[in-house]
Amino acid sequence: MANENSHSPVSRTPHHWDGRHDGDGSEFRRWHSVIDTVQNTPGAAVLGFACDEGARRNGCRHGAAEGPHVLREALANLPVHNDLPRYDAGTVTVNGTDMEGAQEELSERIKDLVNAGHLPVVLGGSHEVGYASYLGLHKALQRPISIVNFDGHLDLRQTEIPTHGTPFTQVAEMVGDDFDYSVIGVSTADNTGKLFNFAEELGTKIVLDDEIHNMTPREAAERALEISDVHDDLYVTIDLDAISPAVAPGVSSPCTVGIGIEPMRAMCKALAATGKLRLVDVAEMNPYYDVDGRTARVAARLLDDMINEHAKLQ
Repeated sequence: MANENSHSPVSRTPHHWDGRHDGDGSEFRRWHSVIDTVQNTPGAAVLGFACDEGARRNGCRHGAAEGPHVLREALANLPVHNDLPRYDAGTVTVNGTDMEGAQEELSERIKDLVNAGHLPVVLGGSHEVGYASYLGLHKALQRPISIVNFDGHLDLRQTEIPTHGTPFTQVAEMVGDDFDYSVIGVSTADNTGKLFNFAEELGTKIVLDDEIHNMTPREAAERALEISDVHDDLYVTIDLDAISPAVAPGVSSPCTVGIGIEPMRAMCKALAATGKLRLVDVAEMNPYYDVDGRTARVAARLLDDMINEHAKLQ
């Protein structure tokens, strides 16, 4: 048996996946030891989006472009308890300030992964990833999609140029009456009355962070299922500023209170267990403001939870 402090050999994937190596049997599997380049067998395909141009345009703190790297590092050592393939599909990196070009490239890669039967797991990057994620899924499916956004912000700003606060305004403009949008964890202290009014005009379903605080994890999961049960295809986007800053401090635009980790996990797992999940992404992971890798580990655990629920249905 290998020394338990040894590390994996050089990875064959676009990102170097490294981690603890306890032995060579299947019972020792971790993400870093099973991750591969994309193959034909459907699996969970990790795709990075190294961009925080949307945050820069909105005057928020920089650093989310480093999110894909630290999220992969956090995923690398998690044990693997099922046979669902894990793939690394590379990273889309913004060229200078060309956020729109990066969004288009990401959407094309997502389209290809979905058409090949994979579950894209997109690692951001600030929340302009939301528009690119939806666009790619829309190109692949060509039918209405339900969106569940875990977010302290509504992300329905109306500005002259797109930012990380406009992704779902852009989606609404693109799909019109097919727009089905739910936001869980919204903070009244971080959104203006104008944003709430616009959300109402669009038929947005809102669950405030204060509402979640009064729910058990099971009740929160039931609420998430209730508001998302509109279309047969589901896109879940996790803006990490939806989570309590005591749990997840490493974000670009922090909110004050946030959702606790127990209801957050319960909601994410419940949505993944519906069999409707077609794509999940994580946004606003900013390692420059993280504490001991805490936020990255929380995000990795949420993604791993959802992938494991997805695996049960395959």
